Amino acid sequence: GVAVSVNLGGGSGERLDKALELAAKYPGRFATFCGVRPSAEDWKAPDIGEKIAKSIQESHDKGATGFGEIVKWALNRRINWDDPRLEPMWAKLEELDMPINWHVAAPSRQWRPASPYNTIEGRGYREGAPLKQELLFQQERVLEKHPKLKIMFAHFYFLSDFLDRSAAILDRFPNVHFDLAPGIEMLHN
Repeated sequence: GVAVSVNLGGGSGERLDKALELAAKYPGRFATFCGVRPSAEDWKAPDIGEKIAKSIQESHDKGATGFGEIVKWALNRRINWDDPRLEPMWAKLEELDMPINWHVAAPSRQWRPASPYNTIEGRGYREGAPLKQELLFQQERVLEKHPKLKIMFAHFYFLSDFLDRSAAILDRFPNVHFDLAPGIEMLHN
């Protein structure tokens, strides 16, 4: 059976309160992660990292045990993962020893134009999107600066087609783990 279930969609505010209330009915059976949904204006704010850090602290104080799923912030050009404005957020997560479920990017094939041989789920390739390598480098800089972060990269870090690179990341950063929930690319690789 399932010993513990992780709720990656706990959110914040009232949504988190409801998730934690449900988890409290079954002690030890649920780990509830918190999350944030900054507005378009929030992403531009110089104190975005401080706002997120404050939300994380409040959620932790209520009982949230992790943070995420943080999804495609850099891919969607909201903010780069290594933007200095996010430093308070990374520092807070390190301080609280909260694991992070980090949804990195997307399958490699989404960086190639759609064709009869490359049907792409979701929005897929679009002009102006950052290179996948750029996103990976941003995240590696965060990990170098914050070696105590506990990271779970969703969908095998979208590197199932680059096993040598995957192994190198795991060897270099012992605090990093790969989630094995398949994205579509894992069915092909």
